[in-house]
Amino acid sequence: MGAGAFFFEELRTVATLAPTLVSSSDSVDLFLLTLEGLDGLKDEFGEESNELNAATTLTDAVLTNLLGSLAEKYHSALAVQFMFQGRLTRRLADLTPAPTAYNASSGELTVSEIANYQICLWTGVVLVLAVLSAVCCLINMDIRPDSLLYAKFQADVSSKLE
Repeated sequence: MGAGAFFFEELRTVATLAPTLVSSSDSVDLFLLTLEGLDGLKDEFGEESNELNAATTLTDAVLTNLLGSLAEKYHSALAVQFMFQGRLTRRLADLTPAPTAYNASSGELTVSEIANYQICLWTGVVLVLAVLSAVCCLINMDIRPDSLLYAKFQADVSSKLE
């Protein structure tokens, strides 16, 4: 079986996958999908070939259709993670929309806003703990006269005056 036939057999399997899945409402479903046909096409036609570009576009369309079917089947309670290797990662990642900034109407937070909040929160907690430990150390300090400050001797400084 050639690389092209293997690729199209994989895509046919993925395209017909969603209707065959049975969802159960009392458990969590986990699906792992591995596509290796693009690697064979890359080896056969080259990384910059038109065939590989067309196959990448077709793969994106089939995966988008699969995700739409799964979202309908699972009523939008779906988490998806794509893992790609090599140059195909950049090609397929370019087709997905970039994350947007904070939208006040939807309540979404960006990663930098979450990071700033966490940094400020934990810095404040550490500083409050440091102040409390310093106060506790001052409260528990022994109160006794310092021997250097309260020494009872007369220094002979007459030789220094002459």
